[in-house]
Amino acid sequence: MSEFDTADVRKKVAEALAKLEELKHLIDVLQSQIRSDFERKMELFRFSQIRREFLEPFFEEPYVIIPKRANEWYVIAPKWLDFQIGWLERSTKSYNIFVVNRYVKWFSEIPLSLEEKFKFAKPLPFKVYDGMLLTGKELQEEALRRYKHFITRREGEDRLRIKKGYEFKLIAQMIEDGTLPFMPIPVKEEDLRPYDGIKLRSYQQYAWNEFLNKGAIGVFWAFGSGKSLFGIYALARVKGRKLVVVPTLTLKEQWLERIAKYI
Repeated sequence: MSEFDTADVRKKVAEALAKLEELKHLIDVLQSQIRSDFERKMELFRFSQIRREFLEPFFEEPYVIIPKRANEWYVIAPKWLDFQIGWLERSTKSYNIFVVNRYVKWFSEIPLSLEEKFKFAKPLPFKVYDGMLLTGKELQEEALRRYKHFITRREGEDRLRIKKGYEFKLIAQMIEDGTLPFMPIPVKEEDLRPYDGIKLRSYQQYAWNEFLNKGAIGVFWAFGSGKSLFGIYALARVKGRKLVVVPTLTLKEQWLERIAKYI
């Protein structure tokens, strides 16, 4: 056999060996995939074995309540369940984790069955107005007992005079106790002006109506749901000077840009 023929055979043998190595690698990869798929399907099969006797209790209470701190709880529910309570703190691939505390009742409804589990303190019907704590006759003694450090004297049978300079401290304590002490003061028609630069969504319109009826509200929507635009709309609709308070210079610039753009 010539030298040329020998080199050609060696080349072909080397190519065949390289292809065999490539095929071996592909076989190894395929074996690994088959093994992985098999293990995954066995795991799914294991989790798909449902104990039907627990289905009815699950749908009666498809969530877990875990204490977070005093008067605050985690409520954990499957992500596929149409369930919302409090505010969503975070999500995993399969669960939503909500947080509930006494303040949640002021901006969202809590199902009665859940409210009974949290045992929220019942708010008292006290109101703060014009330097007075309005208590009603029946609860004046209870109010004096609770808030005596903020009170100077009785005023008749249904109210207490608040110490000068202590009104906001009293309000903060009442909120901490679960009571909203504010008197609704509806916005007067003559304090509004027409504006159509922003079209409100349905939930924003609901919040606007609440503001008109009460004179003051808090807006606690999720990120990206239009809180700033709602604020711009309020600035445009209400007459007179306003104050916008933000914590950073960046937010200040953003608000100035939005005001210039929409108003």
